Amino acid sequence: MSVATLSETRVHDRTLEFTRDAVLDTIYDTAFDHSPLLAAMLGRLQNQQFGAVALNGRGNTEQTGGESIFVRHNLGGNTTAKTLTGPWDTVDTSPSDTVRHSRVNWRHYSATTTFSDTDMLINRGDSAISSMIEHETRNAVTSLGDLAAGHLYSGSTGTQATGLQTLAGTGTIQGIDPTVYTTFFSRGLSARGTAVGTVADASGSFAAQGLADMRTLYNNASEGAVQPHAIYTHWDVFGFYEGTLQPQERFTNTAVADAGFQQLAFKNAPVFPDAKCPTGEMYTINFDFFKAIVLAGANLSFGPIVPAIDQEARTSKLMLKFNDVVFDRRFINKMDTISA
Repeated sequence: MSVATLSETRVHDRTLEFTRDAVLDTIYDTAFDHSPLLAAMLGRLQNQQFGAVALNGRGNTEQTGGESIFVRHNLGGNTTAKTLTGPWDTVDTSPSDTVRHSRVNWRHYSATTTFSDTDMLINRGDSAISSMIEHETRNAVTSLGDLAAGHLYSGSTGTQATGLQTLAGTGTIQGIDPTVYTTFFSRGLSARGTAVGTVADASGSFAAQGLADMRTLYNNASEGAVQPHAIYTHWDVFGFYEGTLQPQERFTNTAVADAGFQQLAFKNAPVFPDAKCPTGEMYTINFDFFKAIVLAGANLSFGPIVPAIDQEARTSKLMLKFNDVVFDRRFINKMDTISA
């Protein structure tokens, strides 16, 4: 006796996995566009165009393995540098002992995507399945990125990535005390040469002193050709800056009068408004010295889609393990308490 072929209507995990693989790259490319600093620090495509400059992924570096993040610093000049009394004077061949290292702990972030078996049975067809998986996947990536974006600025607890409020400062970080290693602190708005304990970051009325403070902020994070790559601030401060430029605008297009700017810059460094930046704050960043070190294999990586134990559902875990590090604090800077 012949037996009828069993017709299985349930969508299998294989379909889920392959459908998700097809949409992941697009999601990674666009999920962080709402936060310019997040795109620069955790963007997946190195040097993808973002705004007017190529910064997407500029500050992202992967580390393969390791119980913590290893950071090497040069905390002083070469101690063998000297003038010679003549061509036959001896040179100093002793080791220059100014290289030190610090260690930074990983910070662990997670989100999940869950697909109900009932939803999968209801949303039959390739188009419906793809749409549902794309929505759930994008929501997980964007939400996790949104959480990390705020910590890039203000993260401070033992479970959060270390934020710029701490890194662009004068306190001990990464085990390095700036009162001992006297170049390892940000200069803020103080004159060069100001002792670490008296550096000031506070600005004030942007109308009265904003542009002057921006010059100091930028110049204090510069050494010769080493200059900030970008400036990040909150939308309110971005508006203050744009307002100072408006009176200087000249219209060259007689067909359309546009009183706004598509992109702002200061000394050729693009100025980005970021809703995650705390109100009244502004940061200059050089991405050669400020990095998000991400653990390879946990760089916004999804695990397999597996059946839930006690429910008619399937779930997948999204992992992000990283922390922010600074190699030389002189090249990141901040000012705060900016008002209208």
